[in-house]
Amino acid sequence: MKKKTVKNIKKMKSSDKMSVVLESLNDNIAIIAEQHLEITGHLSSIDNRLDGIDNRLDGIDNRLDGIDERLDNMQEDLNVMKDDISDIKYDLKQKVSYDEFEKMEKRVLKLEKLVSAKF
Repeated sequence: MKKKTVKNIKKMKSSDKMSVVLESLNDNIAIIAEQHLEITGHLSSIDNRLDGIDNRLDGIDNRLDGIDERLDNMQEDLNVMKDDISDIKYDLKQKVSYDEFEKMEKRVLKLEKLVSAKF
């Protein structure tokens, strides 16, 4: 059977041979064009999805910037609070405790009684 096909092809005119080759090429080009359109559609879909992801990431980035600002403000407030606590601790160390005050008050009363008894 192959011999007949080969013989038939040899017998064909060169214009017929070219027609067959051109038809085969056109079919292959049509297949490639269909695949190209399909791939272009998929790429367009992927591009749209990436745009959506990009928009979401921009929103997240903006939220993170806001969070950074708030954390910076909180850090400043915390530093001020630490300074205030240090000042309060120092002031408390300078003051007398209630127990010591009671003892001193009793001693002063005793001294006042002694002084008034001598006069």
